[in-house]
Amino acid sequence: MPLPYPFWDAGLSYGILMACFAVIHVFVSHFAIGGGLYLVVMERAARKANDTRRLEYLQELTKFFVLVTVVFGALTGVGIWFIIGLLNPVATEALIHNFVWGWAIEWTFFVVEILAAILYFYGWKHMSAKGHMKLGWAYFGAAWLSLFVINGIITFMLTPGAWIEDGSFWSGFFNPTFWSSLVLRTGICLLMAGLFALLVASRYPSGDLKNRLVRYNALWAIAGLLVSGACWFWYRGAMPEDTFKVATQRLSISADALVYWQYASYVLLGALVVFGLGLTRAVKLPVAIVLMALGLVWFGAFEWFREAARKPYVIH
Repeated sequence: MPLPYPFWDAGLSYGILMACFAVIHVFVSHFAIGGGLYLVVMERAARKANDTRRLEYLQELTKFFVLVTVVFGALTGVGIWFIIGLLNPVATEALIHNFVWGWAIEWTFFVVEILAAILYFYGWKHMSAKGHMKLGWAYFGAAWLSLFVINGIITFMLTPGAWIEDGSFWSGFFNPTFWSSLVLRTGICLLMAGLFALLVASRYPSGDLKNRLVRYNALWAIAGLLVSGACWFWYRGAMPEDTFKVATQRLSISADALVYWQYASYVLLGALVVFGLGLTRAVKLPVAIVLMALGLVWFGAFEWFREAARKPYVIH
């Protein structure tokens, strides 16, 4: 029986092509969530302490935040839809048909997220402190709820659970790895917030303000890394045993990715402790870029394992 869609020969490994878009997009999109929480929590602390220098730093970080998340994040998100529609239109159709209202809700949250981010940026000089922080909380709420919805759909692809038997939206959405993945990814959001904030803080001249910012940002990153690492055991336990065994014993790609992820966890944690909490004066732009690169390797290895663990299926 012929396929209902034409075959698109990319001339490149589909996994590599998808990873080029997906890993970078999710790396930025998790910053979009964690960064929103970081901004509003730090703004509240800075206003309470009447710390004008930290407020100036937050204004600069907000500009960077909006450009990276709203512009780059949105464009790569569109790129993912374009790529998956070409690489595997049948799977894309299945995801849309089964979760059409989930996608509609997520896109609604995304629109609120974009509007709130832009208004939050312009509101630094045109809004009251109370109103500005309310807008920041609204942004974070919409961003995290967007993660909540997307998490249900991407975990469904690995562990569809009872959906195989009943085809129910809720069985597929609240699947066996939903909650563990949600908490794990929330930890990743905190990690990304710390790493990206370190990048901005690294450009500041040496002094007391920079040292405080570096330590504070490093603590966010370390907390996120520890939460994610702890939740891994929950996530791994929620995966069917046969799925995990195949992924780690028979599939070299997913097994290797898991090993790289574990090593990257130790290296990233050590680097954050040494530079973020110890040698704070050494955290200049090159060091911050290396930390970002380590974070990308860490996150990319995890995503590679998650994707490869479904094989040979697209929806397990």
